Amino acid sequence: LHDGWEVLHGLNPIQPGDDVNDIDADGYTNREEFFAGTDPLNSGLRPVSSAWSMHQGNAAHTGYVPLDVDPARYEEIWTNASIAGVKEISVPTVTDTRVSVLVEDISNKLYLFTLDSLTGTTRWSNDFADIEFASAPTSSGDAIFVQTGDDTAGAMHKFDAETGDEVFATPYAFRRMPLLAPTAFDGNLYAFDGDDTGIASYRTSSAGTDWFNPIPVGVGWAAAIDFSSIYAMSAQGLAVIDRMSGATSFVVGHPGELTNIGALNSTIVNRFGEVFVVANGQMIAYDTARRTVTWNLSDSNFERFASYAAGTLFAIESGAVVAIDSRDGSLLWRWTGINPVQSSIVVSLHNVFVSTYSRVIALDRRTGEEVWSMPVGGELAMDAAGTLFVSRYDGKVSSYGQSADRDGDGMPDGWEEFYGLNADDPGDATVDGDGDGISNLDEFRAGTSPNDSDTDGDGLSDDAELQTYQTDPNLFDSDSDGLSDGVEVNSVFTDPLNPDTDADRISDGDEVNIHATDPFVPDSDGDGIGDFEEVQTGSDPLDGSSTPPFRTWMIESFESGDLPSGWSV
Repeated sequence: LHDGWEVLHGLNPIQPGDDVNDIDADGYTNREEFFAGTDPLNSGLRPVSSAWSMHQGNAAHTGYVPLDVDPARYEEIWTNASIAGVKEISVPTVTDTRVSVLVEDISNKLYLFTLDSLTGTTRWSNDFADIEFASAPTSSGDAIFVQTGDDTAGAMHKFDAETGDEVFATPYAFRRMPLLAPTAFDGNLYAFDGDDTGIASYRTSSAGTDWFNPIPVGVGWAAAIDFSSIYAMSAQGLAVIDRMSGATSFVVGHPGELTNIGALNSTIVNRFGEVFVVANGQMIAYDTARRTVTWNLSDSNFERFASYAAGTLFAIESGAVVAIDSRDGSLLWRWTGINPVQSSIVVSLHNVFVSTYSRVIALDRRTGEEVWSMPVGGELAMDAAGTLFVSRYDGKVSSYGQSADRDGDGMPDGWEEFYGLNADDPGDATVDGDGDGISNLDEFRAGTSPNDSDTDGDGLSDDAELQTYQTDPNLFDSDSDGLSDGVEVNSVFTDPLNPDTDADRISDGDEVNIHATDPFVPDSDGDGIGDFEEVQTGSDPLDGSSTPPFRTWMIESFESGDLPSGWSV
């Protein structure tokens, strides 16, 4: 714990043992709160758990879910065995309501499957046809993104998370190689671009990129991101790139022992700007504030991706799991099983979850002692309620909750505990704790919060969305037109399930927020020329005397890869 932080919060900077204390009794030690940036004196401010929505769970690539789970209470909730002929399966991407995996079958064809996270049923799948390489999926908002590449072209694909329909595909230069899932942050995706080089900021709301940096990044690497910067491994060193502009801020040179950064790995960044990587068998720590290499474990055989929690790194070294002190690279503990560990690493508040080919194992995070296992193997992810998801090496996908449902009320115990319900009281299934007209059980089935009458904060109660308007109670804007469901229903009275109520090719949101045109009338000023045509040609759609000039010729360019509005192929 930094001395200044201890003094600020009334701790003793010369007392070494107070890092394990929990002053505000919120279940998180001073050490956990220090590394999370939360207040150790306020029980209402604690480390936040989020869904495992991208590579290594979050944009910092820590693989850490700060939840107190008891693996001894894990029981199977569901198993989906409907995916046939699986040769390889990706780490699952998880949200509150869905699980997505990329699958390669025995004929080398690629598919994207999305399952219901509560029941395990298949919602939809997408066949990537003849595409040779595809990344694991990333979930952002109401969409799922996958980056692809083959001999002829590459693209960043956006799929509607509910229907599986492809919304758009942003093309980029030829890339014929394996890819990790893109990193999502604050409305953009960050991933490789160009022919074997470069990184780009891809838009999530529409096709295209905001910037491209041609720095030669490592093949298949995924860059960690914080609010200001992107941390990417390149042949020159660790590149720190401005997130907004894409300009390279500086490069920290690699240690002399690293002559090849290898492929298919990711950077990890903590809130102090310390970056950790596994590169070509070595583990390296970079201090971006001082622009130096802090330490390098060069005489090692590190594999796959490391994870990080509260000053400790967890990694696979020669098939064993090791815990490394992030300050100096010293070994804290080592666990070696009968078979080598080969999975992603999920870290919870007290445990480290890993898998061999045939066993999922939980280790005590402090000691490395094995505390639990189950006889399946696969790639691991954990959601914000502590449910463990396994993309099994036998091709099945399973979820495991804490004692599934002890009281038999239809609500998993992990879900009940996450929302403060009583997992031993079957009567709370019929209770409507937030007064929105929906019982706790029905809230669970709908994926909504039993503690918030308006889960998505759009101005419509969950009950109104489900029973009256058939909108999505988990989406602020069900039809993605730029107007919240509540505004459409209560203020402008447009259809919350139709992004263009008057079918004039201008979304309801743009009509209301940008052009002030009438979203119910295709020609707001009644001059015989539609609002869309007037907006496109620069005349005033609200002035009947303002009409577009006649065109004598026109050029449309397709060089950007984007089709003009209204065009189709």
